[in-house]
Amino acid sequence: NVAGTYTYERDNSLSYAPREPRSWTASAGLTWPLFDGTQTALRTKQAEISLTNARRSFEESRRQVEVSVRNTYTDLKRTEEQVRDFEIQRRAARSNLEAVRLQYQHGLARLIDAFDAESEQRDLELEYLSLLIGYYRQRDALSRQVGADLEDLR
Repeated sequence: NVAGTYTYERDNSLSYAPREPRSWTASAGLTWPLFDGTQTALRTKQAEISLTNARRSFEESRRQVEVSVRNTYTDLKRTEEQVRDFEIQRRAARSNLEAVRLQYQHGLARLIDAFDAESEQRDLELEYLSLLIGYYRQRDALSRQVGADLEDLR
C-alpha cells in the first residue's frame, strides 16, 4: 500500500490582534494498493474456476438424474410386460384347476392332483402379486424422480 498526505497551513492572524488567529488548512490523502492487483486477479481466477466446477457438477448431476429416470422407466415398462405375460399363465392355471376339479368330481383324477393344481394356482397368484408390488414400487420411484404423478403427465 502507498499512502500519502499533504498539508499546507497558513496563519492569517493580524499582528495587532494576536488573540483572534485566522488560519486555514488544506490536506489531501491517497491510498493505493500496489501489491493487491495480483491478489484480485487470482481471486477472480479462483472464482471463475469455482463457477466452472459448479457448472460441471450440475451437468453431471443432471446426467445422472436423466440416466436414473431412463433406467427406472425401462424397468417399469419391462415389469408391465411381465405382468401382461403373466396374466396368460394365471388364466391357464385357473383353467387347469377347474379341469382337475371336474376330473376329481367324476372320479378321473386323484385328490392329490386337485391339491397340486390348487397349490400351483396359489403360487402363481403370489408371484403375480409380487410382480404387481414391484410394478407399483417402480412406478412410485419414477413418480418421485420426475416430481409429479405419472397420471398427470399423460
